[in-house]
Amino acid sequence: MEKSKKIKELNLFRGLAAIFIVLYHFTTRYNESFGHIKQPYLLNVSYGYMAVAVFFILSGFLMAMKLNKEKSTKNFIKKRIVRLYPTYVVGMILTTAILICFGGEEFSSRICSFKDWLINLTMMPSYFGAKPVDGVYWTLSIEIIFYILIACVIKFKKQKKIQSLSLVWIVISIIINILQIFVNNRLLKIASILLITEQVQRFIIGIIMYSIYKEDKINKTNYIILTLSVINEYISQGIEYTLFFVIFSVIFYLIICRKNTLPNIFNNKFINFISDISYPLYLTHQFIGYVIINKLEKIGFINEVYIIIPIVIVITIAYLLHILIEKRFNKLLIKDGGKT
Repeated sequence: MEKSKKIKELNLFRGLAAIFIVLYHFTTRYNESFGHIKQPYLLNVSYGYMAVAVFFILSGFLMAMKLNKEKSTKNFIKKRIVRLYPTYVVGMILTTAILICFGGEEFSSRICSFKDWLINLTMMPSYFGAKPVDGVYWTLSIEIIFYILIACVIKFKKQKKIQSLSLVWIVISIIINILQIFVNNRLLKIASILLITEQVQRFIIGIIMYSIYKEDKINKTNYIILTLSVINEYISQGIEYTLFFVIFSVIFYLIICRKNTLPNIFNNKFINFISDISYPLYLTHQFIGYVIINKLEKIGFINEVYIIIPIVIVITIAYLLHILIEKRFNKLLIKDGGKT
């Protein structure tokens, strides 16, 4: 029963984060990039971008939960590739096709060159100086480096040392981030990228929250790591992100680690559905949604109420990708003896 509750609450956070990101892009971000014909929108989700941090925290929690079960680096990497890559490639193809076929002049600058498109297949285009097929892909680069670092933990059989490693990781990250404020050094920049020093605190919060959840208590090391994580969030992201980071971490602790029961209104089929399709929805919603909004506004659908149309369309696309690509590849992996 405890396990199902935990999964349910994680789905709540994932689903709500996906909803806020979509609303942010379709209101505030679209207005910044193109400008809505009607100004201003009454609906304005200007802080929705902060929900990206939620996905990183959830990723840290889930990886910590699975870490002790992972015995093979090869198997871990295989599961991550199957989980992410097929849906990503199809999302790339679909986004590019819609931009080319329906984007028009307004979106011509958003279409990347064939060379850049091929580099996007690495899932880390920004690290190779390429234009991303969709701007949201920047988070995937961060996730992949995190998975590589976790793979190293598995490779050297240090799963039981994850707290100590997290402490070392956050301390090094703080030092690098502080040094970068005063010194413009290429080696520091490379170290920052390889250790994801600007985002590491979010993964680490998830890792530590799982430790607290598992042990049902907070030890001294937990307190130190949590405090250092807040400090690094402030250094790398600023005060607004830090406030959100702290508030969400407290909520996450109270709901997940303290096992508090939420009202049934938060446990509904729609949020669980959005949670299930959150990955393909994240991959495809932004530029496809922008094209739809642009076309709608040109024919007179300028009221913010009409953003329900692109929302329904991108959710439908995400659902189809989830059913036709994501679930099918996950089933193949399960048949092969693994779980994503």
